[in-house]
Amino acid sequence: MITLDIEMTRTSSPNSSLTSLPSVSAPDLDENKQTPKKVSSLSWCITTTIGAVTQCLATFKRFTQFIGIQLLAPIEYIILWYYAESITSADDTGYQLGEMKDKEEEETRTTINQCGCEVIDFADVNNSTTTMHTLLRSHLLSSKERNDEGQTNVGRHGISNDQLVLIYNLELNSFNESKLFRCDKFNRIRFHLGPSLYGRKIVLLTNYNEDYTQFHRNTYIQVSIDDAHNVLQLRSSGTFHFTYTDMHSPKIILGSFYIVVNPELSIYGNESRAEENVSINAIQCQTVLAKCMGPIDSWKDKLKVTTKSGYNMIHWTPVQELGASRSAYSLANQHRINPEFRTQTMIDKQSECLLSDIVEIVNDLRLNDGVLSITDIVLNHTANESLWLKEHPEAAYNCANSPWLRPAFLLDQLFWHLTLDIIDGRWKSHGLTTEVNTEQHLDIIRQIFINEYLPMIKFDQYYICDEENLISKFEQFLFQSIYGDEVSKDEIKTVAILNHPGKQTSNNYNQIELIQDPEYRRLASSIDFDNALNLIINEVQFVGDLNDRDALTRWIDFALLFLADKLNSLNQIKRDQIKDHLKNAIENVIKGVRYERIDPSGPKISKVSLKRPLTTKYFVEEIDEAKYRDLIYIEESLYDASKSCFYMAHNGWVMGDDPLRNFAEENSLVYLRRELVCWGDSVKLRYGKTPEDSPFLWKFMCDYVTQMASSFHGLRLDNCHSTPIHVAKFMLDAARRVNPDLYLIAELFTSNEEIDNVFVNKLGIISLIREAMSASTPFELGRQVYRFGGEPAGSFQPDNLKTSDKHKDTLFMRPFVPTVAHAIFFDLTHDNESPIVRRTAFDPLASSALVSMTYSAIGSNRGLDELVPHHINVVNEERQYSPWDETGKDGVNFTNGIIDGKCALNQLHQFLGTNGYSQSYVDQRDRDTVVVTRHNPKTHKSVILAARTAFYPLHESYASSLKPLRIEGRFEKILFEMHMTGQPDDNFERHENRINGYHNFNSNVRLMIDSNQSEMIDLNVIENLSINSIEFKNFPPSSVIAFSVGLLDCQVRSVEAIQAAIEQCHSVSSEIIQIINQFDLIDLNYIIFRSNQEEMDETGNGAYSLSTGPFVYCGLAGIIDGDWLPQYIVARLKRRSSTIKLAQWLENVFGHLSQLPRYLIPRYFDSILLPIYTLLLEQIWAQSSDFVRHGDDFVRRLTFGGLAMIGSHFPSPLPPLASKSIPASLSHLSGAKLPTLAAGLPHFASGYMRNWGRDTFIALKGLTLLTGHFDVAKVIIIGFAGTLRHGLIPNLLDGGRNSRYNCRDAVWWWLQAIKDYIQIVPDGHLILNEQVRRIFPTDDSPALTTDNDRIELQPLHKTIQEALERHFVGIEFTERNAGTKIDAHMTTEGFNIKIGVDRNNGFVYGGNQWNCGTWMDKMGSSDKAKNRGHPATPRDGSPVEIVGLCKSVITFLAELHHKKIYPYEGVCSSEENWTFEQWSNKIQENFEMHFYINHDCNDEHVNRRQIYKDTFGATKRWMDYQLRPNFVVAMCVAPELFVRDHAIEALKMVDQHLLGPMGMKTLDPSDWNYRGDYDNSNDSDDYSVANGFNYHNGPEWLWPTGYYLMARLKFNTNHSQEVSRVSKLLSKHYDHITQSIWFGLPELTNSNGSYCHHSCPIQAWSHGTMLELLHLKLFIERNMIE
Repeated sequence: MITLDIEMTRTSSPNSSLTSLPSVSAPDLDENKQTPKKVSSLSWCITTTIGAVTQCLATFKRFTQFIGIQLLAPIEYIILWYYAESITSADDTGYQLGEMKDKEEEETRTTINQCGCEVIDFADVNNSTTTMHTLLRSHLLSSKERNDEGQTNVGRHGISNDQLVLIYNLELNSFNESKLFRCDKFNRIRFHLGPSLYGRKIVLLTNYNEDYTQFHRNTYIQVSIDDAHNVLQLRSSGTFHFTYTDMHSPKIILGSFYIVVNPELSIYGNESRAEENVSINAIQCQTVLAKCMGPIDSWKDKLKVTTKSGYNMIHWTPVQELGASRSAYSLANQHRINPEFRTQTMIDKQSECLLSDIVEIVNDLRLNDGVLSITDIVLNHTANESLWLKEHPEAAYNCANSPWLRPAFLLDQLFWHLTLDIIDGRWKSHGLTTEVNTEQHLDIIRQIFINEYLPMIKFDQYYICDEENLISKFEQFLFQSIYGDEVSKDEIKTVAILNHPGKQTSNNYNQIELIQDPEYRRLASSIDFDNALNLIINEVQFVGDLNDRDALTRWIDFALLFLADKLNSLNQIKRDQIKDHLKNAIENVIKGVRYERIDPSGPKISKVSLKRPLTTKYFVEEIDEAKYRDLIYIEESLYDASKSCFYMAHNGWVMGDDPLRNFAEENSLVYLRRELVCWGDSVKLRYGKTPEDSPFLWKFMCDYVTQMASSFHGLRLDNCHSTPIHVAKFMLDAARRVNPDLYLIAELFTSNEEIDNVFVNKLGIISLIREAMSASTPFELGRQVYRFGGEPAGSFQPDNLKTSDKHKDTLFMRPFVPTVAHAIFFDLTHDNESPIVRRTAFDPLASSALVSMTYSAIGSNRGLDELVPHHINVVNEERQYSPWDETGKDGVNFTNGIIDGKCALNQLHQFLGTNGYSQSYVDQRDRDTVVVTRHNPKTHKSVILAARTAFYPLHESYASSLKPLRIEGRFEKILFEMHMTGQPDDNFERHENRINGYHNFNSNVRLMIDSNQSEMIDLNVIENLSINSIEFKNFPPSSVIAFSVGLLDCQVRSVEAIQAAIEQCHSVSSEIIQIINQFDLIDLNYIIFRSNQEEMDETGNGAYSLSTGPFVYCGLAGIIDGDWLPQYIVARLKRRSSTIKLAQWLENVFGHLSQLPRYLIPRYFDSILLPIYTLLLEQIWAQSSDFVRHGDDFVRRLTFGGLAMIGSHFPSPLPPLASKSIPASLSHLSGAKLPTLAAGLPHFASGYMRNWGRDTFIALKGLTLLTGHFDVAKVIIIGFAGTLRHGLIPNLLDGGRNSRYNCRDAVWWWLQAIKDYIQIVPDGHLILNEQVRRIFPTDDSPALTTDNDRIELQPLHKTIQEALERHFVGIEFTERNAGTKIDAHMTTEGFNIKIGVDRNNGFVYGGNQWNCGTWMDKMGSSDKAKNRGHPATPRDGSPVEIVGLCKSVITFLAELHHKKIYPYEGVCSSEENWTFEQWSNKIQENFEMHFYINHDCNDEHVNRRQIYKDTFGATKRWMDYQLRPNFVVAMCVAPELFVRDHAIEALKMVDQHLLGPMGMKTLDPSDWNYRGDYDNSNDSDDYSVANGFNYHNGPEWLWPTGYYLMARLKFNTNHSQEVSRVSKLLSKHYDHITQSIWFGLPELTNSNGSYCHHSCPIQAWSHGTMLELLHLKLFIERNMIE
């Protein structure tokens, strides 16, 4: 099934701050819309929904930010669920929304009998346009809306344009020239730096100018993007380029894009005669062939047909003088108005019709009829007869300035001569006459041309060389190179040899290639002699003595033979190429002849004649009549510029060609290969690259363009795809300088949307012409209507950012996402064949109705509404249009064709586009019937139109009946019913002088009728559900019905109640804000997060699972679905007493939500939840430190994700704390409810796996201390202190009941965390006196965790001292319950723990080869691979990070003792005492000696030098020398241990060998044990990877990255450079977290940053160390500034 990408996005939520705009990251989204070929209603609905969800998902995942709001990543599931609830498995095909189940047809139905309005028929009114407009306003607008109509500049979301803020996300290497960013005038743009530009100083430049009259494309100004308050308001329309660089590398462009700003169009002509703005989505344009208008004094009556039909824009084909062909687009003089417009008076006075006369008509149309005017500009070509070409032939592509066209010109002459010979009867004997109408004739033409004509001109000679001549010249060149200048062949045996080829070598050469003669003379191509000589010297070996003159002569002969062979080969290649080109040329001519003279769908030209030659000439020429068949003369004239400058190339178009390439330039072979669909009446203009290349042409055409731009309201750029972009840019810039609000449309036939966008961006095209006639089936037409229909009904709305209580100060925010080009959707263009010919005469009404329901500009061609049953040809049509005539005798009126129906449709389209009906839905009911809904997202009124097309003859398989259409809400009124009456004229006759259509075949229209007066439908209601069932009782092909639907009264009240509730979120004294202000960090964790296992442990209810998998969170950050989603949320919040009030508030609001129509529930559900979510985030920031509260987006994201792991989880509690040690802020959470810190989610969320001693204290500083959550940090430190046993902190806490003491590092991380606490928290040293409840009074005692247990309380400093002294004395024990009960994999030896302090160096040591007591703790578990019980990384001895942590802690304690804060001076044993200072010095003196590996170290175990060892004293010595990232931890916690130069060299090695895209390789890739990809499920027999044995032997872990980058900042003195480099490295982490549905950074990645399935997607220490890094970076940045 094809997924629809629907132009519907949800932006970030409103910021509760009243003064700033939030920082957001916009995704690069593709909004191209596609449709499946055929699906059921349910499938289509779900597919459509998934498209919407796809948009939302991308937005929510990437477009989240934390200056004011973090969005809910999985909210897209809400939309999917609610839409899915709204649909059923009906069998209809199409785009159906909101269908009820079939069984509901059996429900009681009550026919609605309404009465009231009088049926209005167009034939009964004098001014139907005004009538329809008035009726629509009266019926569909409230009194306030009627008063405000047209007074404000309102965009598609019902929001004033100057209130909409579009957020554009700047990313690294984001070059978006082929993506379209479009907005309205007065919108505001906010530029946000995306993750990939994190830390860079970006300079944003633009050529935008508020005064377009002063606009210059190459003049750029800087846009301020540093201040969050700064936005760029676009007050000029047009197209503007933006580019950005790094301040430190201004020449390197990091990204670029365009913004196209819609113009502000206005008209008069309404009842009040006031000026009003016209949305580009409310344009109804009719094309008028100016040549068919006749004298200008007759225009008024002819234009009444347009104005009476409800059009508000006229597209005039060129009004200039035409060339001899009479084509509307072949202009003889761009500066003269068509003389056929002259009145009789002008003719009598011999005066001209002037542009001012036309301007008067144009102004009158706008002021009195409310109709704008646009006209064509034709820049590519001019008529053959243009007199100015005589004076300025350089303005055209001709055989003088474009000599590459000369062979093509001669070929063109050959084909012309063939035409002449056929006319003269030369080939009658061969069976070829002027009657060419069979395939046999084509074969004869092919053979005659190949055998008789091509040999006349040896075309290959224009491209090849004269071999003999070139060899002779090269021989002389060779002599001169060897012997010197002016040496003849006779002298070579006597003169000195200057450059002997036997002595020379050169690599500076290429293969020999022919160099085309620029004049394209015969046999005049050449080669590069220098290159040829270098090649020959290397290819032709010199044999003999260097002094042997005969040997040299022989070498020269061989060299010339070598070259001769090369030239012969090159000439043959070129001959073959030319032969192929000529073959293609002949076949292309044959194809053209076949289409024109044989193909049934072609024009079936009967005879070859001078007027209709065998093939269109590609060139216009002026050849003397006596010489025109003299090929020798013609060829000679090609090289005479005075003659060949008038051999000019015709213009045309090339099917499938690159539209960005000029097909007439030198590298193109279009003219030679006859690939051009040629316009024989016009000459292709040659502008060159700049105005200096053709000064006259640029000025002449620029004057023409500015005349049109200043006279009309817009321009249509004809043949846009073939117009050189640089020319069009120049001309259109000039046009906008005289008309800044220029409405520019264009036709593009590139067949590539990205290329279309390049044209749109560079030229500022506002609307691209799209053709309904390109639809070959009704389904395809429905797809087009959907594509141009606007946002899907029920789409999310922009978020509002209130800056004050005044409405005008309310801003609304949306991401600035790429969109499809705006369309002007024509039911028929002047280039299309009539649908009466292509389809049936019954179809135009229904198809036009569907076109009118699009949220785009629409268009038509004069003649369609009058049902002219043939193409009104822009070349051949010479009759004039009919005038408006109320009697119908001498013109047309509402009784003709579909004029009355079109009037109603046009007025409806304008009304919908003007009044905010910006959302749509398309439902393909059957093969021929399409239903389109236009919805107003503000008022929730809808207009629904059903049309039954008539593509096929009426006897061909139309359904006998239509299934009922069921619609929720209040059926209000039938706006109109229309269908065709009568029959098309079988014997239609064209009027001699007027363009006429069918007479007795027209549309019957009834306006504003009640349902009981309908001739087409019966309306029933299913009472219990308030569902309208519309049964089609009389709906034949050509039928159209439109009706309005609104909300039920109860639904209106519910919407109002919901909106009132939402408003509470912006009032500081409101109930909801008071509720949220009471939440603490633990409440917020519960409301927003909670993983599936955490929720299951507490409530027995987990996260909802779709077929794609479970949602990641149960809280608002991962909304899930119960039977009813709102009820689920409420029920969940009611389970905790602290969140009951929020549950009750939401329950009240959700009660109103259930009353709404299904398609509106997602939109209002979103509108309810996101403001609440915003307030919850503000509550988080309010409880955070200044570092977070004022931090950048990355800091906030890391903090937010960190909160997911800090929560109350009673199955995994802290051990009991002394009541006095519990802070007041957490006193209500005593016991098992005190917060703990999960190591990661989801794998470490619950049970004994939740609380890891090591992980907790590595993460503690970043997640709690730096973020300001001091009390959480305190209870965790004190809680773990109570479990001290054997002098160790447990590896796995498990509530203290079943703690495991099998790690050597956790206690040192705990001590480091206490140090951090004391340094960061105000009066933090007081924690040393907090009472610790020791649950293990002795090493052998059971855990005393109940209130009945006799407990020992001691101050924390005593617990600390015990840990240190136990290490100093020595620790040796076997784990309690050793064996499979606590570890199924470990061997007996592994349970033996031994730790001590080496008296020689002060290093803490411990462990053995059978356990792994540091963070690299993977134990083998595979019997198959025989690694069970084997630690992958035992790291016994003295691990470098433990040595560093020890040094950090004891140095700090020494300082505290000197300050009389810590009561102990040192440690003691039965044998000796060490002060902390002595211990610290001991480590300091020995560290570099034992850990640094010098560049000259020759130890046999060394693999890398200039690094620090991973351990010292390992049982297996080679393990000491492994390069791992652990020493960077020591660098950060105890930098004084390291010699700076050594540290910097070691960091370089880490950078080169360990640093990955996000994490650090845990082992040097050159190590034999390195395996970079972790797979815990690996069941192989490979010892190194089975069951994930390589967990720490290569995979790239994130938490060490924080320490590595901190080390760089600490040891490198060039802080500015390091800060910049670190920021760039962090951009990958920033980007990852913006896209993570877990809001997190992972535990690890596999090699080169690849995804690791078995990694936790969010890990506490990954967040913690990154926050530490960002805190340090900020400190350094501030000091740099100071």
